[in-house]
Amino acid sequence: MNMLRAITRHFNLSSQRANTMRPTASIKLEYFCLCACVIASVSIAFECPENHFICGNLTKCVHQMFQCDGTDHCGNNADEQGCNNLQGWVKQIDSRLQPNEKEHNDNCTLPSPPTECTCYKYDRLKCSARNLTHVPKIPLNTSFLILMQNQIRDIPVDAFAGLYRLRVLYLAENVITTLLPGVFRDLEALEWLILGGNGLQDQDLNEGLPFRGLSELKWWDLSNNRLTRISKDFFQGNYSLSTLDLHKNHISVIEPGAFLGHHNLTVLNLTWNNLSSVPKSINTELPQLETLCLSYNPLNLDENSFVNLPKLRQLDLYGVEIPNINYEMFREQKNVLIINFNRFEYCKFAPLVRNCFPKTDGISSTENLLEGTILRCSVWTIAVLTTCGNLNVLVSRIAIHAENKVHSIVVSNLCAADFLMGLYLFVIGIQDVRFRNNYITYALEWSESQGCHFAGFLALLSTEASVLTLTFISLERFFIVAFPYRFHRLNIKEVGTVLVIIWIVALTLAASPLIFTSYFKNFYGINGVCFPLHIHDPRLDGWEYSIFIFLGVNTCSFTIIIMSYCGMFHSIQRTRKRTSTLLQGDVSYAKRFFFIVLTDCICWLPLAVVKIIALTDMRVPESVYAWIVIFVLPINSALNPILYTLSTGPFRRVLLQRIKNRGKNSNCGILPKMERTSNCSQDQRGETIKLQQSLSPE
Repeated sequence: MNMLRAITRHFNLSSQRANTMRPTASIKLEYFCLCACVIASVSIAFECPENHFICGNLTKCVHQMFQCDGTDHCGNNADEQGCNNLQGWVKQIDSRLQPNEKEHNDNCTLPSPPTECTCYKYDRLKCSARNLTHVPKIPLNTSFLILMQNQIRDIPVDAFAGLYRLRVLYLAENVITTLLPGVFRDLEALEWLILGGNGLQDQDLNEGLPFRGLSELKWWDLSNNRLTRISKDFFQGNYSLSTLDLHKNHISVIEPGAFLGHHNLTVLNLTWNNLSSVPKSINTELPQLETLCLSYNPLNLDENSFVNLPKLRQLDLYGVEIPNINYEMFREQKNVLIINFNRFEYCKFAPLVRNCFPKTDGISSTENLLEGTILRCSVWTIAVLTTCGNLNVLVSRIAIHAENKVHSIVVSNLCAADFLMGLYLFVIGIQDVRFRNNYITYALEWSESQGCHFAGFLALLSTEASVLTLTFISLERFFIVAFPYRFHRLNIKEVGTVLVIIWIVALTLAASPLIFTSYFKNFYGINGVCFPLHIHDPRLDGWEYSIFIFLGVNTCSFTIIIMSYCGMFHSIQRTRKRTSTLLQGDVSYAKRFFFIVLTDCICWLPLAVVKIIALTDMRVPESVYAWIVIFVLPINSALNPILYTLSTGPFRRVLLQRIKNRGKNSNCGILPKMERTSNCSQDQRGETIKLQQSLSPE
């Protein structure tokens, strides 16, 4: 700013002198030069605050959270440029190498191409998926050779002899067991070597000897093999290398000196390996490195993990948990344009990076814990319905003295379990309000807090207690209906014992992640709503336990419930045929069974399907997580009070009678007990009466 003031003063004095001493053209020239200086000084002096980035040539800054979010916040679209994510960049090779069907054979200039291959674009051969067991005789003028998806096991030393013009060699997805020294000795012009998907082991590559002399090699793909270590001499002589793909191996060691002299290497992909730390050879030997992919490695990062990488532009750490993340880890990365984290909460610790991914986990965003008005309104609506509905039933069950006390106790426990789900939703709603428009600042702190863990504990406790109680209700009703004379009706003491066991099991399932932290780590804090579905990253810490809960316990319970109600309905129909009687309540029972089964299907089928899809590594849309947690999972908790209490005939009649008595200012201090009613005529069999009584829930 001092420079700006000095230039301005100089401009004023110069203008005054120019009016009396210089011609008009000179004045205009000086005016132009000084204006340019002023503009330049303003541009130099203008700086954006931390976490903000300048909008191209405008004097406007936009926060990191608004970069690459699909909306033009700058006005010149500068915040939406350079937004390509790093995921899947290697697949671009295939599209470049695949021949155009229209060019097959028509323009081939190769003499006597092999019958197993397709010639295209003059001097290129594609011999893919032909079940070849050996390398065919290749014309000497071939420039591209694609031998992928065959059964080639052994490659003789002279297989590529004389192919001095070959620039691309594609040997991916074969069963190559070993590569002999000298096998590529004549490939002086080779630029691309693709060896992915062969299952090659360290000893099969002879310490890199087969690749000596490939001085023009620029793109080298060794992905999907079984390499465990990279020796210091492995890449010796391959100094033109610019892209090295080593993803999906078992590499745990990269020796110092492995990349010494590789000043042209700009892209290094080490995704899906067993690296426990960033190899020092990367920091000390690759000053020109621009893209580094380390996703899905069991890395332990520190403040020195990414030093001495001044040209680094893209950093991929997706699938890497960083429990000790802090600002110093990425303080030196001033030139990084794109960074991929496993959790969007980490973006706050990379304030100098313009484009930080992911932007959301499907539920939360950098701004809000619950992204979207629909989610925010829904969580409060469902929380109120769930809490009030179950609380109303609990109070009513206490006030109304039911004749069937056993059933009343079971339903009360079910309502207590579902009531906890309402409390969980209230906790999430309150935290959303608390962090409104600034969630990224507190996201990591919240997800790792005791409050988040307690909320997740409440949700899982509610879910499991409710599921197990519903299973017990279904089984007990089934045995009463199917075997009315052989099944011993449980008394209060026996039912109490079963319910205690249910709560102990539910407590154990929900509390285990809080006790055995060495295995579960931050089990409940994998997202902002603290519910461990493990959908977007199905193999995070504790993923096996998540499968056991949602695909094991809950799916088995769901199956038992469905089978029990189908069995009950079949027994009712069979009894009616024997008695030749159709009760008026049959339609009511059928409707009740239908809605009970329907709500269970709505609750558990989508979750099971999505969970299975996620385990197959298929992409699940981010928004699915929000719909499951906010809408699908609580549906049983919200509807159970209606299905098991409020919609039952006996409960409605007694409740209406109580209201009627109060309206008449009745002096009755105690409400009469519920009476069972039957639509059976006096001449119906005792079996029908027994069935009718067994189906009357209270």
